[in-house]
Amino acid sequence: MHDSFNPDCRKGMIDALKNQKSHAYYLDFIPSVSKNDGLWGGLAIAWKSQTSALAKEFVKEISSFTPVAIQNSFRVTPRINTAKERISNFKESAFSKIRITAGRILGK
Repeated sequence: MHDSFNPDCRKGMIDALKNQKSHAYYLDFIPSVSKNDGLWGGLAIAWKSQTSALAKEFVKEISSFTPVAIQNSFRVTPRINTAKERISNFKESAFSKIRITAGRILGK
């Protein structure tokens, strides 16, 4: 399964796999990193098994998803770019409405 580091995809995988009784699964088979546009990438695997549950490769293994997700939440640049885009859209919309209103008032 691909994009196992995307929070929505990961939640969907967990929801689909947690109640089934025929497969074990490992969500961090190939981990990913924080991408420019969020958490993407990563491969998860599921295999037919008599013990259906989340599997770990090593006894004391800790998933790298949580630290990467925390790191991604501190990324400011995408938030700044989104704010700039919203401001620009608002400004364009406001100027357009002002031009339309001025045109009506001036009879053009």
